[in-house]
Amino acid sequence: MSTESTTPKREWPPLEPGKPVPGAMEWLKEHWGEYPGEWVAVRDGQLLGHAVTLDELERQLGGSLKIALIARMV
Repeated sequence: MSTESTTPKREWPPLEPGKPVPGAMEWLKEHWGEYPGEWVAVRDGQLLGHAVTLDELERQLGGSLKIALIARMV
């Protein structure tokens, strides 16, 4: 199971607390059956990373979980 990010590396500013994450819900609805048991990071309709552990996902995101919507896929 790969933990590689599926999008090119990019600097993402932190999201504003309480604000919707554009494209995140649409991505989750479209990809709901993928990445079972993994954590995913989604922003602007893109998968920024996925991993079995939240710590690994945080490492993929450069140490910050505040740049994306984080969800556990079941």
